[in-house]
Amino acid sequence: MVDVKVNKKSLVRWFSYIIKGYNKTIKSINQHKILFFFLICLQILFFFLIIYSSIVYVPEIVEHARGIIEPLESGGLGNIDPTELEMGNSTASADTVMEGVYSFYRSNRDEIKQNYESMVGKIINYLLILMNAFIFLGGLIRILVKRMLVKQMKIFRSWLKYFITWFMVVVPALLLGYLFVKSMFSISMVEKISNLFSNLGWSFILSIYLILYILFITTTVFVNTKSWKEYIKLVWQIGVKKINKTSLVFLINMTMLGIGLYLVYLGRLSENLFLMIFVALVIIFLFVLTKIFWTACIEELVHEKTKKHINLKKMIKNTIGKIKKQ
Repeated sequence: MVDVKVNKKSLVRWFSYIIKGYNKTIKSINQHKILFFFLICLQILFFFLIIYSSIVYVPEIVEHARGIIEPLESGGLGNIDPTELEMGNSTASADTVMEGVYSFYRSNRDEIKQNYESMVGKIINYLLILMNAFIFLGGLIRILVKRMLVKQMKIFRSWLKYFITWFMVVVPALLLGYLFVKSMFSISMVEKISNLFSNLGWSFILSIYLILYILFITTTVFVNTKSWKEYIKLVWQIGVKKINKTSLVFLINMTMLGIGLYLVYLGRLSENLFLMIFVALVIIFLFVLTKIFWTACIEELVHEKTKKHINLKKMIKNTIGKIKKQ
């Protein structure tokens, strides 16, 4: 019976950061209603930029890509099976195929080049809009969420830390994705690791991306630290060493957002405009709420670490005092 009580106390103590984070979230919203409303407006603007740029650029990118691929297929290349070519079973040799591609390209060079340059230009513009949305609007939202939970905070210095961290995490992630996709189109690489990537490839990459994302959104909580040394120390102690606890908060947030997205799906099925608008506002509310809850829970983990450090100092001091008295 005693062991059960001890286990219950240990369990409650382990989950205390979530309970305290929830209470802190409700309290901060009640104390900063105007700022919370402003965060919802910023989140609406963020989604608007993402959706609008996707509606404008993605169809044009696809259209230009078709302008490159369809002429090649109409030129007879669509009838060649890459698998048979790789295995040596195709009636066309690799040299014959390359000669055909080159000959077809020379006769349709201007059209293909124009589509290619237009596609690249649209992709660059689209990525720039996305990057600016995530860096400026996304960063501002994260920093203002942090401002709801702390009394004093230097906005520009905090945003600068967010900006540098974003590049340190996102650029390697994009490079990793590029290398993976490139390897999937490399015949020699596929021959060497086809079995590995067929079973583990995508799950492995997605797992790395998930860990990087959890680590990144954890670091956004520490943007108000006074020094980079303290910032890196917290990233290691909370972001890495306590990733089991941060992952649990992430799972709770994803569950809440999943419920919200399911409501969006139901709203679309109903074809009721007012219901769809209401559900869209609910999902935006949940996005802001989960950010505040995430920040509050990570803050509690920092407080737990600080409290343990202080208690350890007191214990050492008391022990030294008892030894001196003896």
